[in-house]
Amino acid sequence: MAIDVGTLVMKFKSDDQKALGSLKKMGKSLKTVGMIGATALTAIGGASLKTAADFEKGMSKVQAITDSTDEEMKKLEESAKNLGATTAFSAKEAAEGMSFLGMAGFETNEIIEAMPGLLDLAAASGTDLALTADIVSDALSAFKLEAKDTGMFSDVLAKAASSANVSVQTLGESFKYAAPIAGAMGFSVQDVTAALGAMGNKGIKASQAGTALRTAMTKMSIAAEDSNSELSKMVGGLTEADGSMKEFSDIIVTLQDSFATMTEAQKASTAESLFGKNAMTGMLAILDDTNGEYMKLKENLDSADGSAKKMADTMLNNLSGQMTLIKSATEGVAIEIGQILIPIFMELTQFIQTNMPTIKKVLVTTFDAITTGAKMVWDFFNNFMLPIFSTLYDWIQSNMPAIQSTTDTVFSKIVEVATSAYTFFKDNLLPIFVSLMDWVSENMPAIQSGFDTAISAVVEVATTLYNFFRDNILPILVELYSWVEEFMPQLQTIFGIALDFVINVLSKLWTFIKENLLPVLASLFDWVQEQMPMIKNIIKTALDIVITVFGFLSEAIQKQIDMIAKLVEFFEPAFKLIGEVAKKNVGIIIDSINNVVGAFKTVIDWAEKAIRAVKEFFGEKSKGDLSVPSIGGGSRTSGNTGRTIRGNRANGGEVKAGESYIVGERGMETFTPSTNGFIGANKPAMINININGNQDPNMIGEQIVRILNEQGITRR
Repeated sequence: MAIDVGTLVMKFKSDDQKALGSLKKMGKSLKTVGMIGATALTAIGGASLKTAADFEKGMSKVQAITDSTDEEMKKLEESAKNLGATTAFSAKEAAEGMSFLGMAGFETNEIIEAMPGLLDLAAASGTDLALTADIVSDALSAFKLEAKDTGMFSDVLAKAASSANVSVQTLGESFKYAAPIAGAMGFSVQDVTAALGAMGNKGIKASQAGTALRTAMTKMSIAAEDSNSELSKMVGGLTEADGSMKEFSDIIVTLQDSFATMTEAQKASTAESLFGKNAMTGMLAILDDTNGEYMKLKENLDSADGSAKKMADTMLNNLSGQMTLIKSATEGVAIEIGQILIPIFMELTQFIQTNMPTIKKVLVTTFDAITTGAKMVWDFFNNFMLPIFSTLYDWIQSNMPAIQSTTDTVFSKIVEVATSAYTFFKDNLLPIFVSLMDWVSENMPAIQSGFDTAISAVVEVATTLYNFFRDNILPILVELYSWVEEFMPQLQTIFGIALDFVINVLSKLWTFIKENLLPVLASLFDWVQEQMPMIKNIIKTALDIVITVFGFLSEAIQKQIDMIAKLVEFFEPAFKLIGEVAKKNVGIIIDSINNVVGAFKTVIDWAEKAIRAVKEFFGEKSKGDLSVPSIGGGSRTSGNTGRTIRGNRANGGEVKAGESYIVGERGMETFTPSTNGFIGANKPAMINININGNQDPNMIGEQIVRILNEQGITRR
């Protein structure tokens, strides 16, 4: 019978096993998910704590700069969180922006009012938040604007950066020079920024543009005091009736009209005369404006309301911008989580600080125990083991020739014996083994059949064991798990008590060891060190004895090896002869076994043919059978029929009509005779038949029938 391993495996995949397998996989999955979840929660908690701590640090800096009250800090903190969740900047970055505005002198409410415009401008221009805050705060102060004007100022700068060849950074650099005097003269941010934009379109930017514009405004301020000056006459006066300066844009437009009628040489000469050599180039960029570029810029800046917000939204209307918003919002969540954890860690740090002496004592005690133990180990090795090793090494060095000689002799004899054994195996045993393998190969079907039977038995036993486990053990384990789960809190409490007890016991044990055993061990080490010369002599003497004994044993072993070698040499011819005979006759033995098996098969075949012939003769097809004649007739039944059994007549005896008796020529039967009389003992019919391969099965059958008739057995 061939066993299909795949079929056997599938046999065990019952519904119960599938269920258990699914539960096991689910358990592993839940364990994995739990580990991943725990790791993720730990990482999230750590990151949130770090983010919240950085945010609190930034807000503490804001409070230190602005000297805000706790109530004001709550407003600033809420504003920073809101800006971090709704803009491209995180709450931490918003806190940094607030600190810059605070350094510029902004009050709490002014910071809250200025921050949205500041962040919009930074997002729209892509300028660093710190630099943007510096530019805005300085320029607002220079132009004499208030914090509420931050949004307007941001819109103007954002619009200028998108309408002219300037940037927030270059405008900020220009404002350093031009804004203070512009603010003093009452010129608007829009007018001055439009002038800087017109210069930027001609390549004059940053400090160069700011310096030129500052010089020009200084000239205007001087000319305003003298109504007969060339500049005053050209613009019809630089001041209003109330003495204030005219709008910067009005002065520029008037001058542009005058320059429009001049030749190029006259424009350059007039610009130098009005504003000086340092400012003439920048002012010509504004005044020599045939396309009305300056006024177009001014009109755009006058209607710049919402420009910074719009540009910021546009800058964020892409994947990178959306990722930035997600990052800012995520940081907001992290801050909220972190602020929940901060009080816990604050308490922990306070606990550590409060209990630092105790913690220090525990750590020092632990380290002391470790160092003491390490010193003990080192002292033991240095004072006891190292001298022993040194003595042993010296002894080995001094006795190396004798050790080497003995080792070489023993090893050579071992190699010699091993070589002889291998040769004997190769020349005598290996051929027999090869012949045995050939026989196994030829008889593999029978061997396979036996192996399959054994496997089937093992499978049956395994199945029985599994069913027993499933029906009996598994329910107990499930119930035990439910019990453990139900009483887990109590078990945890017990474990905690036991752990405290163990720690207490170990602590007391270490104290006892330290105070009682360590001094004893130290004294012992001192004694050993004092007695080391004597110990060395004892060890050396013992080693001398060992080497002497080893020499004697080596000689004895060598003699035994010599004797074994001689025995091998003596029996080697006999083993070779046995091997050769076995090798020559293994084929004959196998052939004989095959012949016996063949003959046995032939006898079985002939016996089967003979039995078929007998069955056909007695009408096997009509279901007839053989019977032993009974006295006066009667009937037979098998098993218990409910009649009263009078006795056992399998060995013969007297019987009465109508009563039942046990007879046994065909197993457990009852016999009920119809007349009184005697029956004979059951005796097997002995049939001697000589069968050979040349006989006809039908003739064998007729011979068996004839013998049965002679025995009194007839067909019924």
